[in-house]
Amino acid sequence: MSRKRLTSDLMPFRDVRRKIPGRLLEYDSYPGNLALEIWNYVLVIGISTSPPGHELDEPTSPNGYLLHYIRRGQLRHFVGGKAFNASRGNIALLDLGMGRRQRNDTSQTVYLWWIYFDGKSMPRVFSELRADRNPVFAGLNTGRIESCFRMLWKLITRKPVAYEAESHAMLGTILAEMFASRAHLMNPSNLLGRGKGLSASVRKGIDFLKQVHSKNIGLKHLEAAVGQNICHFSRKFRREVGMSPIQFLNRYRIEQAKPLLESSDKPIGEVASMVGIPDQNYFARLFGKLNGCSPQVFRKKRNDRKLDRRHRR
Repeated sequence: MSRKRLTSDLMPFRDVRRKIPGRLLEYDSYPGNLALEIWNYVLVIGISTSPPGHELDEPTSPNGYLLHYIRRGQLRHFVGGKAFNASRGNIALLDLGMGRRQRNDTSQTVYLWWIYFDGKSMPRVFSELRADRNPVFAGLNTGRIESCFRMLWKLITRKPVAYEAESHAMLGTILAEMFASRAHLMNPSNLLGRGKGLSASVRKGIDFLKQVHSKNIGLKHLEAAVGQNICHFSRKFRREVGMSPIQFLNRYRIEQAKPLLESSDKPIGEVASMVGIPDQNYFARLFGKLNGCSPQVFRKKRNDRKLDRRHRR
């Protein structure tokens, strides 16, 4: 890609941009106490390119969310072992606590506008958007998205009075566009693929537990996510799901551990930590209770089956 073409693509930001070596422009922001307490806030905003064949694989981050807006080209994102293609006009929303992996499989350079941000309400927003199941949002009003991004760029680079509150409003507008693009998925019956379905609050709880299963969370976090008293919610959850929220979370963690045991040689303790159970002994007991064998035996059986299939070929 020529230098002229890159410069042309960044023309809307020529009056406020800061030059950084390579093909990246970014600005940092340091949120104040008020922003940390009540708003969504921008940590870094930037513009970058991804050349053909470029791949990025970064470890998990303790907090924060990354929003990619694809202005040109197509980029593949990997979440939970699945690949999702984001093309021109799409947004990809990623929880950095789940790691970050992306690749440009095309022969064209990808142009990205992106925002690294966070906020106390974001775990619930992320769950409501179902971004853990599909991080790519299509059918957006791109004119509105780009207008908000340009405004955010100016706010973060110039920092006028009350810029953090205005930034929160701009982020809210972008998130609203993403909610609108998935309005058809918000009916619990559609989500479950059955007539009656679960109540909205129980669905929220299930989505939240799945999203944060790898983190050290307590019932107070679940209470905040669903917006209900935890005792009342737990009774409703058990009535509709047939088990308590903690039992559901542990079962989900064990299910997530199975493909890790099968497809990698990671130590059992490391696999346990990856799915949110730092105590290896407790993980082994729970795994045995739910599967009838230890994690070691489970891994050996699966490996033996693979070898048998190879020999038959």
